Amino acid sequence: LLKTEAITVDDENTKERDDAFSISTTATGFEVGIHISDPASLINPNTILDNSARKNGSSIYLPEKTIPMLPNEFINKFGSLDLSKPRPGLSLIINTSLNYKIEQWRFVPSIITATKSLSYEQASQALKENTNCHHDTLLHLRNFSEKQRRLREQNGAVNFQTQEMDIRVSSETQIQVKVLNNRLDSRVLVSEIMILFNSLAAEFFSENKIPALYRHQPCPSQYNQADNDNLYQASRNEISKNHYLVHNLPQTKLTVESLPHYSLGVRSYIQISSPLRRYADMLLQRQIIHFLTYNKYLYSQEEIEHFVFSTFSRIKDIKLVERQREKYWFMKYLENRIKNCESSKHPITYQAIVLETNSSGGKSLVQIIEFGFKQRINLPSSYKIGDQITLKLIDVNTWHRTARFHIASGLFS
Repeated sequence: LLKTEAITVDDENTKERDDAFSISTTATGFEVGIHISDPASLINPNTILDNSARKNGSSIYLPEKTIPMLPNEFINKFGSLDLSKPRPGLSLIINTSLNYKIEQWRFVPSIITATKSLSYEQASQALKENTNCHHDTLLHLRNFSEKQRRLREQNGAVNFQTQEMDIRVSSETQIQVKVLNNRLDSRVLVSEIMILFNSLAAEFFSENKIPALYRHQPCPSQYNQADNDNLYQASRNEISKNHYLVHNLPQTKLTVESLPHYSLGVRSYIQISSPLRRYADMLLQRQIIHFLTYNKYLYSQEEIEHFVFSTFSRIKDIKLVERQREKYWFMKYLENRIKNCESSKHPITYQAIVLETNSSGGKSLVQIIEFGFKQRINLPSSYKIGDQITLKLIDVNTWHRTARFHIASGLFS
């Protein structure tokens, strides 16, 4: 059982800290540790807590509150990798050369103690300041993560940055809306390391013939001339280009076989790095730790499929509710802006990018740059994908979660 100290990097308000990192020098290079909280070892299968987590499927993230998959008391006392609190974990230990090339790796059960908890902003600041006590650790981790990103890109990975809206609600009149900076070097670092953890976990499952469900994304089919024309048009603007690429990627599928994930550029992929937030991750974590401890798997392939697929409809419902609540509170935010500006002669305007056009009379899709918010509106046929336009906010219907905008000489809603 490995005992290790590590650093966590999360959003400032995160309550479910389920990953941490460490790095140390060796005689020939570096030893990188990727550590994931292990609630699975503390929750026996088919107990009340396990059945409750399975029924929940995942945590629910709403602008006004978070509804965790596991009870807050369990997360606070046993699960979250909080500062100076030893927690059970699953660790991926990677030995690299001096230029961060992976030479060998292994998974081990562990006890993790977080010695420092940083926000993404604090971590990025530490990367900029060579006098910061965490600078060297984070710099080596960033160099390591960049090495892995380049390797994925060589394997065909499609790396794009989409805008992600973040809404925090204190009351109906206190609503904070911002776009997360997904280009922040610390966010890119963490994202890259999580991709590596999940892809190597998939290789471990496959090599040891442990029953699991993998995430497979096939290669897209050949684009026709119309597709190429649309991509060329969308590429005039980074926002529309990223939307086009995401929108035209093949759907990711769950498979019993270890198959490539096209857009990630990895040979195989599995989701196992968020066991405090997703039941399927906790289930597969329990499977791998049981194998590491007893050299045999806990669940058969049929059981894995039954448990994972039984949560699917629930998770789809959760994602729908999250999107609806986010849209509702954004409409409330816009409504508040209208009320606050009623006495002002200055109109409320936003810059937007055209993402999709509809030549058959349907509505086009635009994205408000400031918020990353997408909405369908009627646009004249003269507008093309990638065009930047100015929208004037007219009114809001919170019941239907829609806003009405004015552009040029007409109303478009």
